[in-house]
Amino acid sequence: MTLAELMERFPQSMPALYKHFGASCFECPGVADETVELGARVHRVEEEFWRDLLDAVSSGEVSEVSLDSLPGET
Repeated sequence: MTLAELMERFPQSMPALYKHFGASCFECPGVADETVELGARVHRVEEEFWRDLLDAVSSGEVSEVSLDSLPGET
């Protein structure tokens, strides 16, 4: 599954992507072709990313998610 497909199908995954990949993920043209696995390797994310992503997707809670509603980078 590409990152774009993930965000389209599971918009609740966007905060986890933002937290672990950064804001550039949403502006990168590579999201259309880059798989979630490749993105995780490229960004050298830890196991915490996979837990956060699984929790977000399995929660089933889909609310309006926009870049403006995502937390700032720390």
